[in-house]
Amino acid sequence: MVGLTVILLAIGIIEFGRGLYLRNELTYLVDLAARRILIRPGVPDDRLQDEIRSAFSGNQHNLQVTITTETVEEIPFRTVSVSYPLELLVPGLHDGRIVLQAHQRVPELP
Repeated sequence: MVGLTVILLAIGIIEFGRGLYLRNELTYLVDLAARRILIRPGVPDDRLQDEIRSAFSGNQHNLQVTITTETVEEIPFRTVSVSYPLELLVPGLHDGRIVLQAHQRVPELP
């Protein structure tokens, strides 16, 4: 009984650590995109997406990158959204996928 509890606790800690690591990496990706937008105004969306994907260390096919443009009070903004589905290593632990997301809205400088 004690051994099973310790194993389940260790697996839970590993899964939580993986999720936290991936969430931090997604936050880094949107921060990287925000810096690129501020340093190089007018950088094309496709080039920005390529830079985000190349900086990601995980499976790039599951990484969803969305870049939108909006205007708030006559100020143009670019919003970078990144999401990644976290598939748990232990089957049956959670039904479906857990989707991790990070967003950043950056003003467009002239």
